[in-house]
Amino acid sequence: MRIVMMACTVRGFSLMRRAGALLARRMQEAEIVQEGRCARVPGYEDGPRLSESTEKWFPQADALIFFAAAGIAVRCIAPFVKDKYEDPAVLAVDEGGDFCISLLSGHVGGGNRLCRILAQEIGAVPVITTATDTQRRFAADVFARRHGLHIHSREAAKRISARVVAGETVRIFLDEESYAEVPAAGPGVQRTMERAQADILVTIMKKPCDRADALYLVPRVVTAGIGCRKGTSESAVRTAVESLLRKTGIFREALSALASIDIKKEEPGLRAFAADWALPLSFYSAGKLRAVPGVFTASPFVERTTGVDNVCERCAVCLALEMLYKGRKDLEDPVHDPLYGSGAGKRGRSAGTDTSLQKTPPADSGDCREPVRLLAEKYCENGVTVAFAARSGSPRK
Repeated sequence: MRIVMMACTVRGFSLMRRAGALLARRMQEAEIVQEGRCARVPGYEDGPRLSESTEKWFPQADALIFFAAAGIAVRCIAPFVKDKYEDPAVLAVDEGGDFCISLLSGHVGGGNRLCRILAQEIGAVPVITTATDTQRRFAADVFARRHGLHIHSREAAKRISARVVAGETVRIFLDEESYAEVPAAGPGVQRTMERAQADILVTIMKKPCDRADALYLVPRVVTAGIGCRKGTSESAVRTAVESLLRKTGIFREALSALASIDIKKEEPGLRAFAADWALPLSFYSAGKLRAVPGVFTASPFVERTTGVDNVCERCAVCLALEMLYKGRKDLEDPVHDPLYGSGAGKRGRSAGTDTSLQKTPPADSGDCREPVRLLAEKYCENGVTVAFAARSGSPRK
């Protein structure tokens, strides 16, 4: 997480330095940048103005903290504010350190959490004005962020928030067959076991029984195994993957990572697709794929040419097993909670990273609550084969 702090007075700089040291100890994974201009602070006499720092860092930072009047912060950020799903968190702390105000992106950007953390560290009063927080009620966007879920429709999320703020209770359904269960509790939300009645669905796929106005919160737990002919284009890979997504009803946002056999490492179309969709790409040897437990669609031709009877299905399951048993959270959840983890934040993570499967326990070994399963069997289109798998549990401690 990148936190940019700014000040323009002697007292502001003093508090900024103290706060920076405290946050650095509390949030060791965070990158903390301190900028500003003040004629009476050595080294900062010719520093950038707050407006200049804001223009530079607004698109790059995960959080901006102004150690100045709230009005100054508002005027600085005004030209750049776009959308709460994209804007960084913005806080304003008075130079006396009495109040810490969450101004922007309190939920999705984590501003409210950061506000509480910083206020606790410097002994200030946290000032949070978002309705669900002041009423201590369920907030769908906060719930999604904490559990690494993609909000499929912003309009649906707004409708849910409006209902909760109005005092209604919304019903949430957690698809236990396709996602490790997450807790749902608190004023404004009620768990339901009836999918068709749910206002909020934590699921990887859309089903005909779902309410038309339901809010989908999508976990990134699906792995895609891909096989292809030599020289296959990026568009051919994309078309095949999109076709299988439509066929199964699985959301694109549910995809967490891709895998193929290592003899396809240099296929530019495959790598281009992974980069375009910002998905990590893993490669496995034929020997490792042969060791993957399960029943797969065998092809004598594929076995003669690759050394293993099936590429796409085995790759999908192999990667899902890796995510399950090795606890690969960098693949499982890419928008870490930057306040409590080591998330990449806005800087993201590059696609095309090669990983290898270590020792993989069998799916029925009893080491997990639910086994990895093949969601979609081998699908062929234009020389590309695709299969989907997912882990639906987590390793027992």
